[in-house]
Amino acid sequence: MPTLPTATIRPARPEDAGAIHVLFGPFIEKGIVLDRTEAEIRQRAGDFLVAEAAGAIVGCGALMDYGNGLQEVR
Repeated sequence: MPTLPTATIRPARPEDAGAIHVLFGPFIEKGIVLDRTEAEIRQRAGDFLVAEAAGAIVGCGALMDYGNGLQEVR
């Protein structure tokens, strides 16, 4: 069985915006998450956590609370 690289979870940085945007693509196409531009993601990078393995962003997530019971998982 092949050994998989270990992922490290860390806060996202503005330079991660492109990789986060790519990860969002399939979920945007299915209407699961709202479309965001790389610029919007870059501005909100501090809201995200990313999983990094072998120098690549392999996962991300954020919970946005808009108030009045409206929340979005990204």
